[in-house]
Amino acid sequence: MDAFGALCTTFNDDPDGACRPFDVSRAGTCLSDGGGMILLESEEHAEMRNAPNRYVEVAGFGQTNDASSILRPNEDGSGVISAILTACIQSGIHPSEISAYNCHARATIYGDLAEAVAIRSIMAAGKKYPTFEQFS
Repeated sequence: MDAFGALCTTFNDDPDGACRPFDVSRAGTCLSDGGGMILLESEEHAEMRNAPNRYVEVAGFGQTNDASSILRPNEDGSGVISAILTACIQSGIHPSEISAYNCHARATIYGDLAEAVAIRSIMAAGKKYPTFEQFS
């Protein structure tokens, strides 16, 4: 990541202030320790084991690969837009029904730009297409 120029190296004395996605003074990605896991199971499996709580349902999924550069997505956000719209179509929801976005947000100039353009475009699409039938 450092060889690519994607790591933040300008805040070594202030690690808490280093990662600033979507900030005008962003300086790149920060490496850190940590981990996380999301465990998904089918609804049928949850029913078989009498799961007491169900927290979320994955109703749709979208994935793309810009393939234009190993370092940065297309600046027009087209890869991100395609992934979001694929998930909307798969799940049967309209773009205007999206209530939250979980961004990749690596605090890189081109990554932040692509995500911001994509989210803005999806929000505009929600206003442009009044029904799901017109959207899909």
